[in-house]
Amino acid sequence: MQLCFGWVLRLAVLGTLAFTSVSAGFAQTVRPVIVQYNGIARGKIELVNPSLQPLNVVLEPMNFKVTEDGNATYEPLHGDIHLKLSAMSFRIPPQQSRFVFYEAKPEKLPAWFVIYSVFARTAHPNSLNVQVELPHTVYVLQKQSLEKSEISVESFRYVPDQHKVIAVIVNKSSKLGRAMEWQVISKGTKAPNPGFPMLPNSKRRLELDWNSQTPPSALMVRFEHFTLQVDLNEKQE
Repeated sequence: MQLCFGWVLRLAVLGTLAFTSVSAGFAQTVRPVIVQYNGIARGKIELVNPSLQPLNVVLEPMNFKVTEDGNATYEPLHGDIHLKLSAMSFRIPPQQSRFVFYEAKPEKLPAWFVIYSVFARTAHPNSLNVQVELPHTVYVLQKQSLEKSEISVESFRYVPDQHKVIAVIVNKSSKLGRAMEWQVISKGTKAPNPGFPMLPNSKRRLELDWNSQTPPSALMVRFEHFTLQVDLNEKQE
């Protein structure tokens, strides 16, 4: 009797950090991880196989939604995003890379989607068949940039008994923007964190463990064209 076990690792990257998978002996890379365009998206993805074995790759374009806590849910790509890919499946030889070119024309702006690259080794009997899915996330922005007046800090509080800082950021507009980074600040201390997307008419809840002996005093969120900064006393609940 032959046994074949399947296991899939999906990695979602919605902030600004690059990511390389090293799970289960894999070390594949997709780059760039996040890109941003205006109007029409024309780009390329480099898929790298640094291992000593050939890898099969299948591309899976998908739409995604982001919850207030930053968790993503995925579904098949919508018909109002017209996406052309130079290849949908291929094999990458050992220690080589492959470029895939694409063009995406959304019917309405803003738009966003992800192209997952599913890496898999050739399955062998009685072996663990591991698949790793790495994302290339695409944001297609509207003509007008997100403005400072359209973003607000709904709440910002420090919970000493839980050693946590919790903030809620609100996008009151129909525009898409991305926070490049956010920081919680106290006297002599800064705690930087990776950015996140602000989807149209959405909220984003930020939570940070705070173990400094000095209480936090301010929150700073840096966007592409402006920076929000609020004092804790102004938004303390």
